[in-house]
Amino acid sequence: MTTQVFKSIAIGVLAGAVLFFAPFFLLRFLLFFLLVGLIVRFFVAGRFRRGWEYGFSSAFADKIRNMTDEEYAAFKHKTQSGCHLQNKPETA
Repeated sequence: MTTQVFKSIAIGVLAGAVLFFAPFFLLRFLLFFLLVGLIVRFFVAGRFRRGWEYGFSSAFADKIRNMTDEEYAAFKHKTQSGCHLQNKPETA
């Protein structure tokens, strides 16, 4: 009978301690993952967006716009056959 009372008291004390300290550990856990997520977004994901932000994407279009008619015709002929090695036109 006394062991059942002590077991109940021990379970109550443990449950109370867990419920009391859970927000503290949960807050630390969430804060840790939020900080890690922000660091990853800042350093890793930012590298893929920077080309659009700084205007690097328009360099190819500007190059094509500034071509003469002969350069553009040669460019079209060169790229018309595709990217595969067996389809590239031979240059002599």
